Amino acid sequence: MSGIWNINSTYNVNNKKISAKISFQVGEKFSARVVQLNRSTGEIFLKLLDGWQFSGELENFQNIMENQLIRLEVEGFENGKLKLRIVKSEGENGSESEDPINLFIKENNFDLTDADYDLVDEMVKHEIPLTKDNISNIKSTLEFMDKIKQNPEEQDAFIQEYLAGKNISPDSEEGKFVNTTLKKFFNQLKNIDSSDLFTFLENNIELNGDNIKSFNNVFKNYGTIYREIKTMGQLLPKHIVQQNVQPQGGSSENDIVKNQPAVQLADSSPENVPESQPTVQVRDIYKNISYGLKGEQQEIQQGGKSSESGKTDILKTIDDAQKSLGIPDGSKPEDITAGDSGNNILTSFVKNKIMPHISYKGIILTQEDIAQIAGQIKDQINLRTNDMKEIIKGILEQKNSGEKDTAENINHILNNNMNDFKIFNTISNSYYYMDLPINLNQKDYKCRLMIRDDRKRGKKIDSTNVKIAASISTENLGMVDAYLSVYNRSMNVDIRCNKKWLDLLSREQKKILDSLSDVGYNVDVKFHERVEEMNISTCREFFEDNEIGIINTRV
Repeated sequence: MSGIWNINSTYNVNNKKISAKISFQVGEKFSARVVQLNRSTGEIFLKLLDGWQFSGELENFQNIMENQLIRLEVEGFENGKLKLRIVKSEGENGSESEDPINLFIKENNFDLTDADYDLVDEMVKHEIPLTKDNISNIKSTLEFMDKIKQNPEEQDAFIQEYLAGKNISPDSEEGKFVNTTLKKFFNQLKNIDSSDLFTFLENNIELNGDNIKSFNNVFKNYGTIYREIKTMGQLLPKHIVQQNVQPQGGSSENDIVKNQPAVQLADSSPENVPESQPTVQVRDIYKNISYGLKGEQQEIQQGGKSSESGKTDILKTIDDAQKSLGIPDGSKPEDITAGDSGNNILTSFVKNKIMPHISYKGIILTQEDIAQIAGQIKDQINLRTNDMKEIIKGILEQKNSGEKDTAENINHILNNNMNDFKIFNTISNSYYYMDLPINLNQKDYKCRLMIRDDRKRGKKIDSTNVKIAASISTENLGMVDAYLSVYNRSMNVDIRCNKKWLDLLSREQKKILDSLSDVGYNVDVKFHERVEEMNISTCREFFEDNEIGIINTRV
């Protein structure tokens, strides 16, 4: 028996450090994801479905790619390395072998059935380790969410059981407080679905009432962060904003953030404590819905510690969004030029959003027209992101201005909106996310653009291998979504709109393709009905790579 010892789980929903010995028997088969592959030596670094990582040695790895989910068999243990081989995709009868999810359900004693396939599928897609506790907790949480949505009496029954278990009288002050607190949390819990829950878990967002409210406010409404920052900007004296628009030499943005103390938040008196954060210990209310309860008290104890870092993060997030679209920091509209790879992608996006709207009128845009529209959009993004940054700088400077009334008003707005910024920044660790109104021809159009990227590793977006999800409002077609997949010189575009426009757009497909012929990509455009709102949760499957990341791949 070959063993590998002292391997810690790299990710655990319950945030517990686990040390244990794992071992393999010769002939044992298992599924794992390829983390890293050294093609010169055949050494491979693997991640099991339950989160454990280890290395081994693989033969015949020519067709293997990083991040691919593969089926392996243990051949032995030589020279301190686990010898592995890939299980062939065809069995004795020539049929494809069973996919990893079905094999996992059958091979593990987790009380799972075929009905749990989608649950396990989603956990793998969202990179949540398939431990027994994780599966049980998520399954029970989803069941509880469904119960309280279908029957409001379920939440009352739960509260009564909790109070009884804690020997708390429902008529006492503590009992009334717990009752009110839990009802408010459950009311927020009803406002998310399973895809939202997995998004919370994948991004390590605590599932509490305030975070659910902020998540829906930021990612299921358009332009929330922009509006909130603009509202704060309206409270600043005009000379503060004007001064920030033209900063004096020798003072960088980072210097301003570093040297200015944070605006003080209101005190933590009872009337200022967010309503969904109880001061009672509720972490252990119900083991299998602990996601929604375990962090409530921690957040109160932390209070306003993150106020300064939160505002610094806002500036960083705006900067990152600007850079992701190829806009140099501090650039002016007249300085923005076309020609870079990022602009190629943005231009392609504009074409695919604008052309369906215009083609049905019988108008074909010239290359110069499209370049002008793309330039206008980049100008808008640059101006509005700079505008938001200057407002935040002004807020930080206002601390020492002596304007008490203005500072108090800003404090009040920050208290109400800081959690929105916190949730936005957390999601921004994994996505380039832009949600701004774009003004074209004196009209504002809702515009949302998402690019999934592991920004924590400092990687830059590869314009030859990128996926972009974009949504924009149009004057005649309503909301139109575009899913762009670029690989080398190929671009696949999936445009989704109201069903009544599909036939019309399909007839105009050749015109759209002709208008995209000068982009520099081999373009394929398809049209589908828009059946759901595009947001962070609903886009997750699109950002999976069907070639190497999708777990439905049969191995």
